[in-house]
Amino acid sequence: MTNPYTLIITTSLLTGLLAGFIMHRSSFCVTAMFRDIFLFKDGYMMRMLLILVVASMLLFQLGNSSGLLTANPFPLLGKPSLATLVGGMLFGIGMVLAGGCVVGTLYKMGAGSVLSLVAFIGLLSGSALYADLHPHWSQFAKATTLSSDITLPQLFEIEAYLLTLPLALLGLIYIYQLHRGNRLTKSTALEGYIAPWKAALLLALLGFISYLFVGMPFGITTSYAKLGATFEALFLPEHVASLVYFNATPLNYTPPSLRPALAAVQDHSSMPLLPFNIP
Repeated sequence: MTNPYTLIITTSLLTGLLAGFIMHRSSFCVTAMFRDIFLFKDGYMMRMLLILVVASMLLFQLGNSSGLLTANPFPLLGKPSLATLVGGMLFGIGMVLAGGCVVGTLYKMGAGSVLSLVAFIGLLSGSALYADLHPHWSQFAKATTLSSDITLPQLFEIEAYLLTLPLALLGLIYIYQLHRGNRLTKSTALEGYIAPWKAALLLALLGFISYLFVGMPFGITTSYAKLGATFEALFLPEHVASLVYFNATPLNYTPPSLRPALAAVQDHSSMPLLPFNIP
């Protein structure tokens, strides 16, 4: 597979399908994790999220240290601001009311949930509506920026591994204690059920593969906005075309894993292909 764009599309499709299958078969839903803590005083699924975070920390640190992942921090990450806090609160309220997160809504809808279908329509509508609010929200974010640093290593002015590895080690110790106390698994009679701890490890690996071959980690929120804009453009094409949010400059970034393939294609083409744009 020498065409880099084919590789990106194929990788995105396969990792997305696998992630959806794994999350559905393990009931891996972020909304449920927080809901269970506050409503049922059950932190089982939150411990699975911890496994996902620890595994991702180790994988991405390995990728950064080995030179496989050169963009650190990733260019799409923004600076922390009050807009981040307010947006997170609104997002959390919306997830609870909708009965699922942006990913959980998709696999539940695929499994036949009418509630998730309604939530999906709401997600499309709200994401498209945000495009109208984007200029004002962007100004609010810039005016309330809390720090010019994007990552904790930048904030503390240290190498990333000096923070990542100790935190990952503490996480591993805690996970080992959970394992010894038999608190990582639950008995179930469901056929085809994937243990959440296995799902967490698999999702961490898929996220790393996505970053390596596609150029960015898993993400779905922008896709909701784009799909919402596609439907809106059927009725209000001029309005959609005038929105700043949908006319933003694409990210100019080349994933390290694709550089040899891109160079090979460029050698046999009269059109410049390096670098490519990620919208």
